[in-house]
Amino acid sequence: RERSHLFNDLNDEEYCEKPYQIVDKTPRYVYPTHFEMILKKTPNVPVIVLQKPFEALQKSWAKRESVLTKELYDQVFDNVDNMKKKYPNRIFMLQYDELMNEPDNAMKSVFEFLGLKWDHQYLKMAGLKKKFSDYDRTISQLANMEFEKGAHSYGDMAPV
Repeated sequence: RERSHLFNDLNDEEYCEKPYQIVDKTPRYVYPTHFEMILKKTPNVPVIVLQKPFEALQKSWAKRESVLTKELYDQVFDNVDNMKKKYPNRIFMLQYDELMNEPDNAMKSVFEFLGLKWDHQYLKMAGLKKKFSDYDRTISQLANMEFEKGAHSYGDMAPV
């Protein structure tokens, strides 16, 4: 937590059982220009890659006025396959459709890969619901906060 500006002053211990994990979701990390470098710089860190079908990902990019070509899509996931061979037991490929259609089985596989015990109760997200039970207040406070790298604080979001 101390290493990322995203988590400065974030106090969520009452909602998280210890030990908790930090997850970084950065899709571009799997690009061929970055992926192996990141794997080398983070030894022993498990990597989970979510693969959406090309058409779904292409639509998502279009919403951001970007164009995803089939060539780039294939390059990225061919490279992921190559890195899985080069770095065995480090990379887990999760198919988006499996996650959407069979979330319990998909998450059980992810947890097994990470060496964690899965409980289907996690899908109910009770801790997250508790944390954001005052959702409207949280959203309005977030909308009024200025988020600049290293300059924001979650401390202003104390319960009213």
